Formats: sequence, structure tokens, C-alpha cells
Amino acid sequence: MTATLAPPSTPTPDAARRSPWPLVGCVALFTLAAPPLFAAYAFFDVLVLTGIWGIAALGTGLLSGYAGQVSLGQGAILGLGAYAAALAVTEWRLPEPLGILLAIGVALVVALITAPLLRLHGFYLALATLALGLIITQAFTNLGSLTGGVSGRSVPALSVGGVALDSREASFWTGWAVLTVALAGIGNLMRSRYGQAFGAIEQDEAAARALGIPVFRYKTALWLIAAALTAVSGALYAHHLQFLSPDQFGIDASVQIVAAVIIGGTGLRLGPVLGMWLLQALPQVTRDLGISTPLATGVLMIAVMVFFPGGLSEALLRLGRLGRARKET
Repeated sequence: MTATLAPPSTPTPDAARRSPWPLVGCVALFTLAAPPLFAAYAFFDVLVLTGIWGIAALGTGLLSGYAGQVSLGQGAILGLGAYAAALAVTEWRLPEPLGILLAIGVALVVALITAPLLRLHGFYLALATLALGLIITQAFTNLGSLTGGVSGRSVPALSVGGVALDSREASFWTGWAVLTVALAGIGNLMRSRYGQAFGAIEQDEAAARALGIPVFRYKTALWLIAAALTAVSGALYAHHLQFLSPDQFGIDASVQIVAAVIIGGTGLRLGPVLGMWLLQALPQVTRDLGISTPLATGVLMIAVMVFFPGGLSEALLRLGRLGRARKET
């Protein structure tokens, strides 16, 4: 008997065909308006991290929702992007934007090398990506001359055209601007014929093969997209935090990214970002209540999987439909 691990949620065809521009417009307006409104409040830091980590969650949600693949190694890819961007600036004296491009390139190379893992399914793929993540994070520790090892290394703030983006507001605008572009790109991709092929693979892989869809090639494409988005997230995180150590990119980081997809869902394209916002805000809530954050995270994940299998975004969508139906009647 083959063990399987179901993806967090499956996007509906209607969600895949929906125009991304209303959502992108709303996110863009929020990106512009939020710093003047919320920068003075403590939870603004949560919004900053939500934008940065939300990019990685979007990529993982795409991989899980449309290719049915669950990766537990995304934290390590996040670290690859972070360390590549840091080394590009501190060791090789490249401008920060080129460092981010280098981070994407490194992640894509690793994703191409490890693409054969996609021939595995469910539980076996999850374990294989977990092992991959452990290997990469161990390399961060062992390559101390480059990474700083367990002592970590400092990273300068992001700078574009000689202008230092070292404020909380600048980190917010940068992360959410990239997130907005990613949302627009993913939305348009899912409305294309490629998105239809991704949906066919998710619904029935054998049937998709019978229709002549090159399943492995399409899964590899999503694997590469997820790696690139996660690397960008890691690079921005490095410049925002201005310090890196291997323990930031272990299994906890991978679980947080996957948990964001499980909690937020992929039924709406903003679902993983919603899940990431809840996870970033949860430590402040649990600290005020005096309870354990891991315990609260576990309870939240179980509750969502039991009562809202499609994630909270899908639950909100259904609630909106119910409200509209009542108004019509």
C-alpha cells in the first residue's frame, strides 16, 4: 500500500479563472497606505514579516495547490536565497539587486538538480524534501568560512541606487511590492492554458498524461517557480533582519511556510499570505495570554483541517457567497 500525504487544499476551477487584477489592486493600495497608518503600532512588524515570508508561502501554495506536492524543505531554500544574497553583497561586492538575482539563480540550480524528487509522491516526497532541507541547513553550519557557521554573519540593509532601504517602512514597501507582483504573475499564469494543465494534473495525474500533458515537466516548472519565490523571500529577509544564522532556516521555517498554506489555503490566491499573517501574529497573542506558541499553532492547524479543509480563505469565500445568496433572496 502506498502512503500518501494530501496537499493542503485544492484550488477550484472558478478561482483559477478569476481575474487577478481586483485582488492585485487591493493589495497594491494596502501596500501604499499601510505604513502611514500603522507604522506607529507594534503589530506593524508583523505586517513587514508577513509581506516578506508571504512570498515564500505563495510559491509553496502554488506547488501544493496545483501540483499536489508538499515540500518540507522550503525553509532551506529560503536560507539559500538569504545566504546567496548576503555573500553577493559582503564578499563579492555586488549591488543588492544583483545579489537578489544571484539568490534566484542559486535556488533555480538547486531546484533543477533536485527535480527528480518530483517523481516521488505524497509521504515519500515530503520525507525526501525534509532530508534535502536537513542537508542544506547542515551545509550552512559546516561552511563557516562563507556563512559564519553557528556564529552567524551580518548583512547590510537593502540599498537600491545608493539609497538605503533600512527603515521598517522601506522593508514593508519592498516586501509587499514584490508580493503584489508575484500575485499578479501567478494570477495570470493560472488563467492561461498552463494553469488549465496544472489543474488537470492536480485533479487526475493519470488522466492528464493520457491527454498528452507532460506531467513531470509541468511539475518541474512549479518546483522552479516556488524555489525562485522562496529565494527572493529569503534575500529580502536577510536584508531586513541584517543577520543570518543556520538555525533560522531549519525545519521550523519549513513547517511555518507549509502551515501558512494549510491554515490560509490556496482556494484564494491570497490564502497563504493570510495564513502567514496569522502565524506571524500568533506569538504576540500567545505571549499576552501566557500560552505556548507551538501548542497554539498545532491547535489552529488541527482546527482548520477539521472544520475548514480548504483553509480559512476558502471559508471566507463561502461565507461571502452565502451572504450574497441571502441578499438575492
